[in-house]
Amino acid sequence: MIMMLLNSPDDKALLFVETAGSKSLINRYLILNSIHRQNLSLYPGSECADVMEMLTCLEKLGLHYRLETCSDIPVISCQYQNLKNVSKEILIDVHEAGTVFRFLITRLALEDGYTFRMRVGESLMKRPFLPLVEALQKLGADITVRQNELLIRGKTLEGGKVLLPSDISSQFVSSLLLSASLFKSDLEISFYQSKVQSSLLYSESYIRMTIQMLNQLGIMCVMDKNRIYCENRKGTFINNEVAVESDYSTAPSFWVLSLITGRKIAVAVSEKVALQGDLQFITLLKQLGFRKVIYEKSGKQYLAFEGEFSDGIDVSMKDMPDQVMNLAILALFCNTPTVIRDIEILRFKESDRIENLKTGLKHLNVCVQYENEQLLIEPGICIDKPVELCSCNDHRLAMIWMILKQKYPLIKIDNTDCIKKSAPEFLTFLIRLDTDNLRHG
Repeated sequence: MIMMLLNSPDDKALLFVETAGSKSLINRYLILNSIHRQNLSLYPGSECADVMEMLTCLEKLGLHYRLETCSDIPVISCQYQNLKNVSKEILIDVHEAGTVFRFLITRLALEDGYTFRMRVGESLMKRPFLPLVEALQKLGADITVRQNELLIRGKTLEGGKVLLPSDISSQFVSSLLLSASLFKSDLEISFYQSKVQSSLLYSESYIRMTIQMLNQLGIMCVMDKNRIYCENRKGTFINNEVAVESDYSTAPSFWVLSLITGRKIAVAVSEKVALQGDLQFITLLKQLGFRKVIYEKSGKQYLAFEGEFSDGIDVSMKDMPDQVMNLAILALFCNTPTVIRDIEILRFKESDRIENLKTGLKHLNVCVQYENEQLLIEPGICIDKPVELCSCNDHRLAMIWMILKQKYPLIKIDNTDCIKKSAPEFLTFLIRLDTDNLRHG
């Protein structure tokens, strides 16, 4: 984990923060390398729960990994051994890691000659995954769904054309693309809408992230409006050392914290080369009237935001659904209502985020409505007595409640450990921030 809490020599109130490596990118690199099986170092690494679950599962495919620190930068070093001495039936437990679960379904289905019993956590088993299983079965995969596990008999699959829903999870698409080189022929993915009223391709930015990564490996993968074509050739990492982008899904949480509490926080980002769509949140902050401030430190660029809250906005969040929670919290302090559209996919996350967000905001005396896939949030919040908010074991919910707690100490949260799933550095930051506040009186 990279986590800096450093005061600026020019402005003692200014804090510089660098997040860990993006778990979305790291888990994709790990799946790809399980196919290409070359010695690989990823930096900066991450010790978030989702990455650790992926590493643990891939050990069953012959991965040997080390977590090291080089020049204060965490590194994940990967080596592979042949599977010849591994049992022909392998138990893999993904627990509650949704990305790991979905990415591994395709990867294991294509591991010819091995049978996998994939145990799945109770909550995760309730989240959507069957469209991916059904798509693989139509391609010839041998997958049996049981009460709390999947039985996957790996085999070589032909490839060809496959249909997937566009409005449930982009991870279905990425799962197929990441393992596309294991099919015997090229892969062509087309989309359909599971709901008649929806014509959206949700989280397209994450699909394009996967496509860009494949292109970087020398694998041709192209996307037009409703079709993706991916060749089945094996690519290669040009270097054995891969620089991973910082986690830009977490970066906005620091900016929201800064704007709400008044603490000056600058986060390390590199906008020009970013693969992650979450950096579009910067545009939203500008629309809300905030000014971007750029700092240079040790050869890196850090972004902070300043200014006053202005009017709310009307915006589609289909390409960055993970940032809906952050926007919802900012909406409480705007001058006029905020409308957040195209977020139905949030019902299929670690929890039903739409319903649980509404419930939590109503406990804070916020006027909030959800109709026709649109969330309307009126500005204003009233906390005059202790109020307990439920994280629902959802890391994104827990993070926004923790942000509000920094401004309203009367807020109590039932569980914050779930934040470790994606951003343990955020909890570390808040602890060190509290210490810093006490030190400065």
